[in-house]
Amino acid sequence: MNLPLKVYTYGAVVLALFGVVYWALWTAGDRDRANRRADAYEAQSDLNAGATEAVERVLRTETVVNLRAQEASDAIVTAPGADAPIPDDVLSAWRAGIDGVREAGSRRDDSGP
Repeated sequence: MNLPLKVYTYGAVVLALFGVVYWALWTAGDRDRANRRADAYEAQSDLNAGATEAVERVLRTETVVNLRAQEASDAIVTAPGADAPIPDDVLSAWRAGIDGVREAGSRRDDSGP
C-alpha cells in the first residue's frame, strides 16, 4: 500500500474517532440538560400541587365559615323576639365594646422586630 494512502486512511479513522467522541459528549450534554429540565419541571409540578391543595383548603374553610355565619344569622333573625327593639342600655354597652376593639386595633405597634 502506498504511504500517502495509509496516512489518509489513518487520518480519516482518527477524524472519525474524534467525531464519534465529540458526538457522544454532545449528546451526553443534551441528555444532562434534558434531565435537569425534567427535574425542574417535576419540582415545579410538586409546588403547583401544594399550592393547589392550599387554595382548595382555604376555599373549603371559607365555605364552611360562610355557611356557619349564614346559619347563625338565620338563627338570630328567626329567634323569638328578634323583631323587638334592642334596649338602649344593651345597645350602648355593645357600641362601647365595639369602640374598645377598634381603639385597641388602632393602637397596635406595627414597627415589627
